[in-house]
Amino acid sequence: MPAAKKKTAKRWLRANVLSFIRNKLKIFNTNFLCYHIKAFYGDEATAANEFRYAWLPKRNPAKDYSVYGIFESALAGSMKMLWIVGQNPAVTMPNLKLTLDAMGKLDMLVVQELWETETAAFWQRPGLDPKSIPTEVILLPAAFFMEKQGSVTNSGAMVQWRYATVKPPGQAKPDGEIVDLVFRRVRELVKDSSDPKDEIIRKASWTYTNPEDVLREINGRILRNVGTDLKAGALASGVGDLLHEDGSSSSGCWIYAGVFGGGENLSKRRDSRTDPGGLGLFPNFGWTWPNNKRILYNRASCDRHGKPYRTQHRKRKQPGPATGVENLCPARNRQRMVFEVLIKRAAVTVQLEGQIIEPGDPVVVRARASLIFGCS
Repeated sequence: MPAAKKKTAKRWLRANVLSFIRNKLKIFNTNFLCYHIKAFYGDEATAANEFRYAWLPKRNPAKDYSVYGIFESALAGSMKMLWIVGQNPAVTMPNLKLTLDAMGKLDMLVVQELWETETAAFWQRPGLDPKSIPTEVILLPAAFFMEKQGSVTNSGAMVQWRYATVKPPGQAKPDGEIVDLVFRRVRELVKDSSDPKDEIIRKASWTYTNPEDVLREINGRILRNVGTDLKAGALASGVGDLLHEDGSSSSGCWIYAGVFGGGENLSKRRDSRTDPGGLGLFPNFGWTWPNNKRILYNRASCDRHGKPYRTQHRKRKQPGPATGVENLCPARNRQRMVFEVLIKRAAVTVQLEGQIIEPGDPVVVRARASLIFGCS
């Protein structure tokens, strides 16, 4: 979420592009900002209005937005309404007195849950006169995971579609349907409003009819013809289809681009037999982000010539010398380096191309896969 002082998209981009690789990150950040907001506001987001960057919520860098800050704000009376989904802070918070007192200062508390939890019934706790609690409490009955369909993403980045096995009881509804109903009611209330703050709600792109519509939006779309290959109306087949800063594409979350590639929900695939490489990867079972890659960040397991360090554990030989950005952290920027590597077992040291990487060391990073890193 942008900071409040980043009032324009240009200022946000300037603050989020590292100076020593400005040109490369600028391209990604500009594209990301563009197609992400296009998913929110559709045709209303154009280059002329900075793709409605001004409509994004802005955060105060000095404010605590953690769960502790939320309840402290409620206790102070600066928060009027709190909507809690799938959490029970009346049990899980370390300072229950502060939590319970804070909920008693709210004008309204909405709890979206499977049943009445201690949070939903906080005003009925022993030793308390319910009449002393002015908070209006609304319990929205939600569906259990076996009572709704949708996707689930595991820690291996695999997206799998789950089907509903039974119908929800009574008035219970899936979480997405609850949010959809509330949003449509609110938009109906403000449809004739001329208040600028209501324009965000009135003009939001919100046309969902089922959970797969949400996944299509997350996947991303081509909004107008790009060259000869990308046609307007097509769903993105991968991250590469979204790399345009002119508003010709949209995506709710770029890492999922391709999960609905070709108009097919690939998270529904269940081919557990086809394994071309014999490595147990099964590329046609579900879908993994990004671009259905089954192995991520494997470059550090090979030397600069692409030869695996430990051949007995080899998954894949790299097809040649590593290419990409190098010398990203010169000596003048080496005071601190955050270097994060995804590996299958815990380690306290990282060996890269025969060198031990220690905090503060100047390093040459050669990247074949996408990496997240920072230097200061």
